[in-house]
Amino acid sequence: FKAGVIYAPAQANLGDEDNTYGFVGGEFAPSNLPISFHATVGYEDGAYAPGGKIDWRAGVAWPVGRVTLGLDYAD
Repeated sequence: FKAGVIYAPAQANLGDEDNTYGFVGGEFAPSNLPISFHATVGYEDGAYAPGGKIDWRAGVAWPVGRVTLGLDYAD
């Protein structure tokens, strides 16, 4: 699991408003499947999202040789 907060203090190029973004997410890799599943949801409020907004993404990832391929859906 992961969680975090990102903060941008008020400054002229943000219209003298601050901005805060908080998120939680996680990953699950079943031992009987060669893929993993992940999801994250976040909430932002401030200069970049007046009135607030929620965003999220969910997806899968699987190793193929020396690279990992992934497919995500985000909104």
